[in-house]
Parts: sequence; C-alpha cells; structure tokens
Amino acid sequence: ADVAGPAGSFFAFEPHAGHFARLKFFAEANPGYRISCHEAAVSDRDGTVTLLESDRPGWHTIDSSRKVDGVNYRPREVSSVTLDTFAHDHDVGVVDVLKVDVEGAEARVLDGARRLFTEGRVRVLIIELWHPGGGMTPPLLRKLDEMGLETQDATTGGPVTPSGSSQTSNAVCRPK
Repeated sequence: ADVAGPAGSFFAFEPHAGHFARLKFFAEANPGYRISCHEAAVSDRDGTVTLLESDRPGWHTIDSSRKVDGVNYRPREVSSVTLDTFAHDHDVGVVDVLKVDVEGAEARVLDGARRLFTEGRVRVLIIELWHPGGGMTPPLLRKLDEMGLETQDATTGGPVTPSGSSQTSNAVCRPK
C-alpha cells in the first residue's frame, strides 16, 4: 500500500464471509487508500464455485483436490469472477502487482487471467505455490513458464523449491 500510495487502487477478493468482514474492516480503517473489496472467489469462471470451508482458519479452498487429511471441510456455493472479466468490467488497465494466495487453486486463477497476461498487463505476479505433501508443483511451474513468466523464490531469489516440511513457497514472477 505504501508503494502505490493514495493514488493507487487496490482490489481485494475474499469468498469466506468471516474473512471478508475482516477485509472490509481493514479497508474502512484505512480511508486514505482506495481499497475495493469484493466478496467473491477468483477463479477460471464467472458465476459460482464451491468453496470448501475448513475448520482451520485460512485453509479454505475452491480446489477439491487440495483436501488435507485430518481437516474438516464444508462445501458452500459462493460467487466467482475471473480477473479478465473483472478487469474489463472495472476498466482496469495495467496491474502493477497481482498477489495470489488461493490454497491450491492457483492454476484456476491464472486461467481466468489469461488475457491480462497475454496482453502484458500484469507487471509482477506474487503467488503462493502449494506443494502437496511437500512435493513440487511442476504443472503450475510449467504453466507460469508457458505464460512467459520468469519465476523466482520470493525469499532467496533463486529457483522455487519447497523448504523443509513447508507445503508452500512464495514466488515472484515477471515477464521474460
């Protein structure tokens, strides 16, 4: 927020009602920033998707393959939007920074933003990569490469690899 300053616009999406309420509270507590909050999942389709609400905070997902043993999930239909549609409908030109943290549904978000990336309208992508069982996510890394993005570990600046027992790592991606 400090980088963009008051002239920048922020679009935040959250499909979980409780987390959305906190997001709105944060936005309202910072009136000097133009933060627009949207209670929707970002996905590869407009309309609705099934959100698997977890009994663990922050583990909610729209990716049914991401279920983790020992975690209870409750399905709930929520509104969804693609970033391509949102950008078109809200006259969003260039996206300086796109932050994606969607608990295993990264490929769906990228598929729904294909036009933005193809047109070179995303300058930097910061994405949390989920590594099932601590393993790598070759299909997602391949997708980022095929989209013309150079991917680096956000912490080390080197190649993206899971660290220790962590199931996630953060990557910074820029056009090649």
